[in-house]
Amino acid sequence: MQQNPINPTLFTRLAQTINSRYGSIIGSYKCCQLDTLPIPFQSKFKLYQLTDFGGIPTFHYRIAYSEGKTILLDGSLKSVNDIFAEEAPIINHSTVIDFLKFFVSHTCYPIDSNRIISSIEDIDFTEYPGEDLLLRITHNITPPIITFNNDYFTIYCNLIMDATFYQSAIDVYKNGRVEIVEKREILKDIPVGEMMHDF
Repeated sequence: MQQNPINPTLFTRLAQTINSRYGSIIGSYKCCQLDTLPIPFQSKFKLYQLTDFGGIPTFHYRIAYSEGKTILLDGSLKSVNDIFAEEAPIINHSTVIDFLKFFVSHTCYPIDSNRIISSIEDIDFTEYPGEDLLLRITHNITPPIITFNNDYFTIYCNLIMDATFYQSAIDVYKNGRVEIVEKREILKDIPVGEMMHDF
């Protein structure tokens, strides 16, 4: 994530998108931080995270922006598909993991509550999980494995969904369709999430 100096014109456009959905909740950029997140599987949109420190709890929002168009990522499949309707994702062997991480973490609410896990650093704990659980999680993390079958990739990877750690197999098609074809539960009740409020 790259922090950016706030451009007032860009901030106004992003804030208008948020305010039109949730009401007039963002006013001044003086209490906000604007970060750029990578989106390597397409080139049309930039992905911004706007964090509002103006109240408690802190709120953050994800917005895809291209000249003249903003899409608020609200955890719905529709918001992700709206990006792909503007420009089809580039899905190949070098981008498929980044695409899958983006898809999984942005088609849930709160944003990032579901994640593909490649290392312990990918997990946001809401509290220290204890040494035993931390060791069990670390022991079960394996690097993603990519296979290709005709017109789709199958990714064998670790997935955290609804505070449960899974070994999973996920099919990713070149048109952006994603299907979880296998989930094997490994650990439950992992204290994960974000200590700020997502929209």
